[in-house]
Amino acid sequence: MNLVLLLVLGAVVFDRIKYAFVAALAGGILLDIYSIFPPGIFIASLLMSLAISIKFKEKFSLEAAGNVFVLGAATALCYEISVLALVACAWLLKVSRFKIIFNQFWLSGSFWGILSSAIGLTLIFLIIRKYRTKIYGKSFYYKGRI
Repeated sequence: MNLVLLLVLGAVVFDRIKYAFVAALAGGILLDIYSIFPPGIFIASLLMSLAISIKFKEKFSLEAAGNVFVLGAATALCYEISVLALVACAWLLKVSRFKIIFNQFWLSGSFWGILSSAIGLTLIFLIIRKYRTKIYGKSFYYKGRI
């Protein structure tokens, strides 16, 4: 799950919204295929996370690594909450026999998943920013053709 979320976030941070949408759809389909939950839960959760990350990017500047970390944490939190809510709705509507048990183990796993997604995105951002500036001699946000 973290790899798909990092793909989506990385595409949003580096202004590749079309790639982010395709990554969210493809990752959601793969997660839905191997899931015990009803189809569409992971696609919907990733698309909601993508929408939140796009809105966050419009509001804040992503030139600092701290802002990228906050973007990663907010998007991962949105993903976890939307999965939990959609699975609970499917269980309440009797579409699924399975539900997520909200206890300390789920909370601990979600916390570490959110933290690892945010740290992973920040590290990828810093590495690409360092090497892109070093290789091309331009700023990281250079909009011209490279």
